[in-house]
Amino acid sequence: MYEAWFDDFVIFMSKLFAPVHVLRIKYHTGSDYLDPNDWEQLIKIRIPYLLTFDYEYHDKDITDYADDDFHTKINRFTSQFWIKHQWFFEFGINIDEESFHCSIHPYRNIWLDIYKHSEIAKYFNKNLSYNIHQEHTNNSSLDLLPIIQLCINSSSFDEQDQLFMNKFKSTFLSVPFTRLKISCETIPIGMFVRIIHLLSNLDSLKVSSLSCIESDWLVKSDGETSFSTSINSKITNVNLDEMINLEQVHFLLHLCPCIQYFQVNISKHMNLKMLVRFILIQASTYNFDLRFLCLSIQNANEDMVRKLQKLIDTEKLLSNYMIKCIGNHILLKSD
Repeated sequence: MYEAWFDDFVIFMSKLFAPVHVLRIKYHTGSDYLDPNDWEQLIKIRIPYLLTFDYEYHDKDITDYADDDFHTKINRFTSQFWIKHQWFFEFGINIDEESFHCSIHPYRNIWLDIYKHSEIAKYFNKNLSYNIHQEHTNNSSLDLLPIIQLCINSSSFDEQDQLFMNKFKSTFLSVPFTRLKISCETIPIGMFVRIIHLLSNLDSLKVSSLSCIESDWLVKSDGETSFSTSINSKITNVNLDEMINLEQVHFLLHLCPCIQYFQVNISKHMNLKMLVRFILIQASTYNFDLRFLCLSIQNANEDMVRKLQKLIDTEKLLSNYMIKCIGNHILLKSD
């Protein structure tokens, strides 16, 4: 949609006789469609049977969107109306194009896609905040939580990109983002940490990849980590799409000391025993509450599971645990 104002759209919807169950809209330029109260009234009165709502709004001019009014609108997308319908708000930044988007999606589009595998969801006993069953049921007793997702996309990251990102600082501080997804191969680690520091309400983090991290950068001379003490992180769910070395795992574990669920995509050449030993020793040494570890690896098999089980038992890395191979995932759950 490029020309119709929201008032015109309301008139159009009022003329429909058949009940609307699915609504998908993509809009460019102008914030006329960004008022959550207007949407709530429209849906309640004109399209009360709406089940699926996908909305996208794209713009390149951020001048009108760095103020309190815009931030207030975003925050209203976490009201009980949106939670009840299981729709969440996403704010996306495309650094390459110097543009941003706002969107609304069903809960099924959240990036903890591991739970879309019903057997995995059952294996984990649905203990995390966002699970597969939230997208298939209208059971009001479910403990649904508000989600505001921030997505940052870029093919690279340089000083000019830093200036562009600075324009969103007020948004980072004013909007209680709960999820962060970064798709950027070369984001500087210092910038990555600063973004996390600004987003104090995060509970979930997904990173496509991380820059190479030197081990001497992670630990100061007194043995303390060089960044964790400055961040009061609430992040419990972490997903690393591409792991290169153990320093990246070390970095994420200490950046997110409240971690409970950790998913890592690893290559088939990775030393699986070394990785699991490292993660479990770190969790034990620093009292991380790591309950679920998911290792996504091509051609995962039962032989890998048996070797890991032998490692854990022989070295007494865990006392009570379950380990299982489901598809291309090795799942480790500790009690």
